[in-house]
Amino acid sequence: MAETAPHYLSTRANWEAAANETGASLESAVASTFRAYLDETYPGQFRVDSHPTDFKQLYLEEDRRKSPEAYVKPDVPALGDIWYDEARQTFLVQGAKMPTVAQCGCIPDTKITCLATKKAYCIECKAQNDAGNAHERACKFATPSMIAAMQRKLGVDYHPIGYLFSGDLVTKKKYVLELQLSFGFAPSHLVLWPKARPAAQLAAWFESTIKPLLI
Repeated sequence: MAETAPHYLSTRANWEAAANETGASLESAVASTFRAYLDETYPGQFRVDSHPTDFKQLYLEEDRRKSPEAYVKPDVPALGDIWYDEARQTFLVQGAKMPTVAQCGCIPDTKITCLATKKAYCIECKAQNDAGNAHERACKFATPSMIAAMQRKLGVDYHPIGYLFSGDLVTKKKYVLELQLSFGFAPSHLVLWPKARPAAQLAAWFESTIKPLLI
């Protein structure tokens, strides 16, 4: 695909500003930084989505793949019954009055898609002070079975998700060591983003790790 060379001095201020929006959540800052960088550097070639819904039924899809007979619509659905509706190509759950779309999956924070190849890469973001277990919740995206399920859903064979942490998670050694060990199986997909939110770090990560997977 044709590439547009970065105009380092003329455009950097624009995409750096996105990382430092006052009061922006980590998820928002990550998405806006990538969006600004890609719009400046590769206009019209990539799309950045916040909280993509591709995987909102992933757990049901994976279970149906193993046991399709469990998702045939009952003759008379009872409250809470879940089945796969072939006509609508989605899972439905029976409510008190009528069926609604079932939600049983996961939603990563950001998705970057190459518009030419349709390949995508997701990012899970976590930040916290010196307390809590936000980083541990991100580990669900690091299990072999989850990675394989995401690959099937996206139709790719590469590692489909990155793990980005900020806040005290990247300044306290106890967290840094834990993150490095927990995600050591995929070190190029682990990013420790300082509280200053340097946009250049995300740009470099895109160029070295994400872009080669997508083009």
